[in-house]
Amino acid sequence: MAKNQPYINVEEAKKKTKKSDIVLNFDKGQTVYADIYKLQEKIKEQNSSIEKIHWIFSVVVISAVITTVLLLSDYFQFATKAYEQFNTTIEEQSIDRQTIESIKTDIQLIKFKLKIP
Repeated sequence: MAKNQPYINVEEAKKKTKKSDIVLNFDKGQTVYADIYKLQEKIKEQNSSIEKIHWIFSVVVISAVITTVLLLSDYFQFATKAYEQFNTTIEEQSIDRQTIESIKTDIQLIKFKLKIP
């Protein structure tokens, strides 16, 4: 068995290249260089479409990141305002309680002075 024999013949090679959308022509007057040039052009087209996909994917990822940041900032703003409102309500209730306690002591003093049991 010879070491340099191809695994497939030319016809099988043509079929396989045709299946992979590569057309190699071995007509008279056309060289293999022309086929290689066509192959390079097809590779450039594929690279161009891959770059478009990459660009679209990048835009989607960047927009998702921006959306997430905006949602988080909106959430923190909401949480901050809710905390401020809660704090204000607690302070108002504290003032009301102090007022009620001072009124209670005033009433006790009045009862004592009037000698009401």
